[in-house]
Amino acid sequence: MRFGLLIPNWAPYDQDLMIRMCVEAEELGVDQVFFTDHLMNPYGPRMNLPEQTVEVWTLMAHLAAKTSRVRLATAVTPISLRHPALLAKMVATVDNLSNGRVVLGVGTGWHQPEYDAYGDSEYGTPATRKARMREGLDLIRRLWTEDEVTFKGEYYSVTNCVVAPKPAQKPYPPLWIGGYRPHMLEYAAMLGDGWIPWNRPVPFYTECVQEIRRQAKAQGREGKIVLGTGVLVLPDRLRNEKFPLVHGDPPNLTIGALPPRIEEYAKAGAEFFGIMIFPETDALQSLRQFGREVMPQFRK
Repeated sequence: MRFGLLIPNWAPYDQDLMIRMCVEAEELGVDQVFFTDHLMNPYGPRMNLPEQTVEVWTLMAHLAAKTSRVRLATAVTPISLRHPALLAKMVATVDNLSNGRVVLGVGTGWHQPEYDAYGDSEYGTPATRKARMREGLDLIRRLWTEDEVTFKGEYYSVTNCVVAPKPAQKPYPPLWIGGYRPHMLEYAAMLGDGWIPWNRPVPFYTECVQEIRRQAKAQGREGKIVLGTGVLVLPDRLRNEKFPLVHGDPPNLTIGALPPRIEEYAKAGAEFFGIMIFPETDALQSLRQFGREVMPQFRK
């Protein structure tokens, strides 16, 4: 089993904590650190949190110099939140700065206020966000592999566009697909190097794995997708307390209770297991417990 850490790029996590968590995760042997990618706090009004976020690709450029081994990833970047040509350039730059350690996690986007506020592209409907993602990914991959691209699609266009230098990884950085709806399972099977849904119950997760494997086999991609999963966890002291981000009732999933759950996901097909830790006041201590007590049980 490989392990990951998901770090929110929004308050109550602040910039210093994001950096410290990533650096310490590398020291503990975590394989991949994911960052959420929002331009405005998706839980601000709902949880009365400050409207504060850190631009994640800028943060990852900084962390490329602060780390040397751990992979730096997003979970996930909404393709339609930025122009795909600009995103292709940003990712290529960070991939070179990190000596080929970037993973681009992609999704369709779900937080409408940031689309409305920044105005680069309309939020649209589920169908148009799906279409934008597919078209945007096609454009990004061309920009990463071709010397010069002229492209005119339904949503995006570029003329004589060049992304150089190309990404350090060839043919390009791994693409991980987030989400669990049918079209995201289709994308994972069709073009994903990895799949990373969050907080899905094991029986539902098992069905999704079976569907991805079925579609991947039909497309000649059997065994080419890292099947991941991730969960939100709390410190052991909050096992029986209400916490606003947790779905369901106590007892909550805590660090100490993780091993049986990891085994369940592994039996369902998971090869990669990630955690997101709350509250932020316990994040570093919980990460250390995870790295020192939980991860070693599942390392081959």
